This record gives sequence, C-alpha cells and structure tokens, in this order.
Amino acid sequence: MKAIRQYKNLTIEIEARDQVELFEQLAAMDEVFGNLEAGAVIDGKEVTSSDVSFVVRTDNEDNNYYEVRCNSGPLQWYKRRFGVHKTGKSLFPRSNPGPNEIAGLRGWFKFVKDSAVRSDAGSDF
Repeated sequence: MKAIRQYKNLTIEIEARDQVELFEQLAAMDEVFGNLEAGAVIDGKEVTSSDVSFVVRTDNEDNNYYEVRCNSGPLQWYKRRFGVHKTGKSLFPRSNPGPNEIAGLRGWFKFVKDSAVRSDAGSDF
C-alpha cells in the first residue's frame, strides 16, 4: 500500500503493509511536516512565512538538534524544534519555549539575547 502526502512545499511518499501502518506513518508525518509555516504576532498583526529550511545541528557531545527555521523577513530566525523519540527514529515537536526564547504561533519560537523577554525572566532560580 502506498500514499503520497502533499504539504505546502513538500511531497512525501509513504509505503505501508496495511491501513494501520499507513495511518501511523501519516500521523507521524503530519506531526512533523504539517506545520511548515512560521508564525508570530508582530506589532499586533499575525505574520506568516513558508520560507523555511530544515536544520540539524550537532553539539560538542555529538547530540543532534532538529529544527525548521524561517529564513527571511520579519520572522527570520524563528524556528520549530523537535525531539527524538527514545524508541524508533521518529521526531516530535517541542512546544515549550526554552531560556531566552519568545513564543510565536503554533510552536514557533525565536531566540533573543535580552534577558527581559526570557521565558524565566524575574525568576530567582
């Protein structure tokens, strides 16, 4: 059994043995690739962009960090981060802003250097 799933600017072909496996694979693809449009409210207006790139960064300890990053315009450097499931080779969206990140829309975030907008600003910890 085969299916082709079209996202905004990406097409994925999925092969499965049966409907259950196909459904599971489609759900996994939708979770990661279903939101390829960066979004945030800037100056009171919702701004979106589909000019995004897939990025994998590796740190000094060989940990990989998976992101979809906006490339241009007012949303440049907004990103969606993904974690890796412990079982299997699948990703899941990380939805909470980290330190020094401000939240955009639908799981998008932007790193900022100013500690006044940090998600834990004002905390004693």
